[in-house]
Amino acid sequence: MGPALKRLGARIRALRGERELTQELAAEAAKLDVKHWQDIEGARTNPTVATLVGIARALGVTLAELFESGDDAVRPRTRRSSR
Repeated sequence: MGPALKRLGARIRALRGERELTQELAAEAAKLDVKHWQDIEGARTNPTVATLVGIARALGVTLAELFESGDDAVRPRTRRSSR
């Protein structure tokens, strides 16, 4: 997957580590299968917004905070106008 998904996975892994949560406990709190959590952290899948909301809640952060990490912030692609 792309660099944005890799940064997102790394951000989720870092937040989980700060909270001293195992992947199993974090996945359970987010109501996800642990394999799915692992695939998100490993940038092997593209999570839905609903999944990201569950992850944010499980980690005690806002959805926006999942995408914030200083210089390594996950920036979505923007489309250029076709004018």
